[in-house]
Amino acid sequence: NLIHSDGFGMKFLPLLLEGKFLKVPYTTGSDFYIRILEYLNLNRKSLFLFGDRKDILVKARKMINELYPFVDIKGSIDGYRDLNNERIIKSINRKKPDFLFVGLGAPRQEKWITRNSNKINAEKIIAVGGWFRVLAEDRKRGPLWVRKIGMEWFVRLLTEPKYVWKRYLIGIPLFIFRIIILKIKK
Repeated sequence: NLIHSDGFGMKFLPLLLEGKFLKVPYTTGSDFYIRILEYLNLNRKSLFLFGDRKDILVKARKMINELYPFVDIKGSIDGYRDLNNERIIKSINRKKPDFLFVGLGAPRQEKWITRNSNKINAEKIIAVGGWFRVLAEDRKRGPLWVRKIGMEWFVRLLTEPKYVWKRYLIGIPLFIFRIIILKIKK
């Protein structure tokens, strides 16, 4: 239902394409998902969590229960299973959540959502990447000042190089290269 491009590079897209730096509000995924939890809590909505490991989901559910007591967590299913299993969809639909958070990591979660969204009875389906680990306090975020200047990705590169090196050391230059090619073609 929602695509949230939280990459800091998206702020520079207008600069690279149009030569103008637009003052667009920037919100990281982690901060955005907290806002969604605040909304769910305020409106007493329900939530289902799908993805990551069982122990991470247990911690994430505990954190949500403590901080957002009016969010009705209908259930959770870990992401370490056959994603083509129809029982996953049946389990989610049986609980009838208002929102479904899918944390399978990119691009697995986007592919799963695209393949199954028409079968899922949830008001909103949101891809949250590895955010369950942030919520479960299993993954540390950068300090606030680092987040404000858009360098949280660098903290992840330093703390989780095995998982993100390709995304940042290849993906960022490739993104810039593609934008330059777009600019030249334009």
